[in-house]
Amino acid sequence: MRSTIKTFGFFLLLTFIAYLPVTSFLFALKNDAFTGYFPPKFFMSESIHAGYLPLWNPYINYGLPQYGDMSSGFWSPVTWLVASTIGYNAYSFTVEEVFYLFMAGMGMYYLTSCWGLKNKTRLIAGIAYMCSGYMVGHLQHFNWIAGAAFLPWCLYTYLNALKNTHAINLLKLALAFSLFFSSAHPGLIIGVIYFFLFIFLASVLNKIFTGHKPVRIIKETGVTNLIILCTILLFIIGPVIGYLEVLPHISRSGKLSIASIGDGATLQSWISTILPLAVTKNDAFYATDISIRNSYFGLLFILLLLSGIFYKKTKWQHLLLIIGIFFLLLSGEAFKKFSFNYLPLIGHVRLSGEFRIFAIFSFILFSAIQLDKTYKEGVRTSLRYCFSFLMILLSIALLYSFYHIMLTKDSIFYHNIIYTDKEWRAALKQTIDCITGYDAMFFQGIVQMFILSAIYNALKKEKKTKVFYLAIMEITFACLVNIPFTGVGKASVKEVAHLLNRSPKGIPIPTFQPTVDNDILPPEQTKMIGDWSFYNKQLGVVHHVPYPINLNNTGSFFTNSHITNIHKKSYIYLSGDSTHNNAGIEVTHFSPNSINFKVNAVSPSILVYKQNYYPAWTNTINGFPANIEKSEKTFLSTYLNKGEQEVSFRFVNKKITWLVFINLSLFWLTCIILITVSIRKNAGRQT
Repeated sequence: MRSTIKTFGFFLLLTFIAYLPVTSFLFALKNDAFTGYFPPKFFMSESIHAGYLPLWNPYINYGLPQYGDMSSGFWSPVTWLVASTIGYNAYSFTVEEVFYLFMAGMGMYYLTSCWGLKNKTRLIAGIAYMCSGYMVGHLQHFNWIAGAAFLPWCLYTYLNALKNTHAINLLKLALAFSLFFSSAHPGLIIGVIYFFLFIFLASVLNKIFTGHKPVRIIKETGVTNLIILCTILLFIIGPVIGYLEVLPHISRSGKLSIASIGDGATLQSWISTILPLAVTKNDAFYATDISIRNSYFGLLFILLLLSGIFYKKTKWQHLLLIIGIFFLLLSGEAFKKFSFNYLPLIGHVRLSGEFRIFAIFSFILFSAIQLDKTYKEGVRTSLRYCFSFLMILLSIALLYSFYHIMLTKDSIFYHNIIYTDKEWRAALKQTIDCITGYDAMFFQGIVQMFILSAIYNALKKEKKTKVFYLAIMEITFACLVNIPFTGVGKASVKEVAHLLNRSPKGIPIPTFQPTVDNDILPPEQTKMIGDWSFYNKQLGVVHHVPYPINLNNTGSFFTNSHITNIHKKSYIYLSGDSTHNNAGIEVTHFSPNSINFKVNAVSPSILVYKQNYYPAWTNTINGFPANIEKSEKTFLSTYLNKGEQEVSFRFVNKKITWLVFINLSLFWLTCIILITVSIRKNAGRQT
């Protein structure tokens, strides 16, 4: 128990230090974090606290089914825990992301115990994964980080379940996979299918080559994996059904065209494995988005990876190397056409660069095993050659960058920085913007050469403690210096929170006014938190708002030739009313999933409710079921007779409601069982 607490404290402290710009709340997460991933979580929080089940989100582009939004974490127990307790705000959202980083490190630490590695090796592996270039590069991509956090837990519990399908092992497995599946980006879910397919096939081949009979292989491997698969499916049945229901109705449900797939991790971006800071600049050279470039996992481990390739490997190292190379190719450009045409599901992933996490993950495990072998067998010739090779590469990078700085004067030292804002965060960002790619390569090249030399000498002299501290220091430092470029923006969490606090509390009845009159934010504030339509608690937007999930109908509406006239009307209107004053309509109740109103129609009319048409909507007039039609390509509408009537639209999906209840109940009941078993086990040891 004491050892567990010390390990917990170690990772907590390192998470705080390595991600200090984030954990201190001095800087808010940049770009997609608050503009794309925060809005649905904020809505869930507001809806739950108002007493409503957040099935339908009415505020994003005229509404969408929240449970089918794979970017929202709707099915994640973590999301429900935060949303239903303290609620989502700028601070709790940031803490949740830090929690995922912490879980990534702890998960890798526990996973490496499967190979009986030394404690210090496991700690280095945990920090290398937690602070890897993937994590730093994708801090703004919330569900990429969440998925990566639970990946080591999935493999750890899977390997334990393979050894023994005891109920406790299966329950741990179910928790890990349910957290991963409900939190991860779809691309990571596709990637994990391939990853575990490799593990499964390797286990079967291993039994074949060791002389096991076919019947025994089926019994030991086939039956065991079938039990594991059924257990996982039981715990993820909710999101599976929810996503499958929505897929036919959203714009990203089908296979992409090869032209629409974004750039992957280009070959030149793998320079980041020794010089991560160098890839934060010079966009034209790296030819991919800055978030996709960083694949760093520490100088110690890249040294051990290279040396391990040319040395006798264990079975696990062979497998991990094959998996790592496969995903390295899958994440790049050279393999893109082949994978798109011949590998199932890969054509559905827009940014293949996210597959880097599986390569980094595999290489860290390979290197951790190699480190323990080095401790036992001493420094081999292959390690000396690899050290010399890396030193030569760093020397070339150093000379190249120095030459260009002198030749072109393209350096921060030759730039006259004019600080337009006296606020220190803005000044710091201006300074960072003036750092050139040559500056980054030169200064980090010097640092890396000194650290690499120190690590190699410590390995050679078998100073394990020194190796440990050097590795931890180096990885933490690399994480810290890269965060300002790819992780955080100029604003503080306090500033973002202040802006979000302008949102009306709860779920109020929307103001009865033309859509064009709904309030908006200035562009600089929109960059911080996304479109104000996510937060103003009004219904409708004038322009299509960029968001990961869109119903097919929504795109059609914004091509409507009558769109300008429609924007002049409120969120409920009678099609024959040319005055736009909505006389005779009174809203008596509003929630995300329903609306009730009284209407006094002076003549037979079509009543339009500006929410996207979706099969789960129902309608009643004076308490009797009525038909719902599609109006203006996407809106809900119904036919009204002349006179006073009470009308309601309700979003009803009992299947999803039950699945939410079952999904959350299974998860928390399993947590209670595992905690109870753990307490009893510890109590038994003490007695």
